Amino acid sequence: TPFDVLANMPPAAKEHTAKGAEAFARYFFEVSSKVVEIPTAGQFPRLCTSGADPCQSHENTVAELVSKNLHLSGPVLAVSNVATIPVDPAPENMAYVTVQIIQRSTRKRRADNTDLGVFTDAKEYGIDLKMTWTDAGWRAVQAGNPEKRRYTPPLGTPPCRCSASSCSW
Repeated sequence: TPFDVLANMPPAAKEHTAKGAEAFARYFFEVSSKVVEIPTAGQFPRLCTSGADPCQSHENTVAELVSKNLHLSGPVLAVSNVATIPVDPAPENMAYVTVQIIQRSTRKRRADNTDLGVFTDAKEYGIDLKMTWTDAGWRAVQAGNPEKRRYTPPLGTPPCRCSASSCSW
């Protein structure tokens, strides 16, 4: 049976709290790996607002794998850390988190397991995720590179100095 991203969402990721947003972000990236490893079209966009870029581009990849009857050699990534990004003033019903990703080396394979080459190389990186709380729970709005972060620091503090692993005020 196909993997249902909403039915399998952990209870913590359904909470309208900062910890719930962090749990949702972790689940969001874990699911991004799962629906590519064993391609399951139509599921990942259910975790996003309508037309959100991180979901649409990912869904295009999944759809291509499905159309070519391909799968991957294993999980694409693991989440090593999730942390809330302080934003002041915090917009109502919005959350910003930074997620540390461990990307694994994977290969594309046909249904008969014929190897078709590299899909992903091993590396570590960070991604910022902007989310909104909806009637259906947390949903992803936008993903971005932490080094290009442009969030407003708390009043009276110097500009944010960001790197791939952290943001210091």
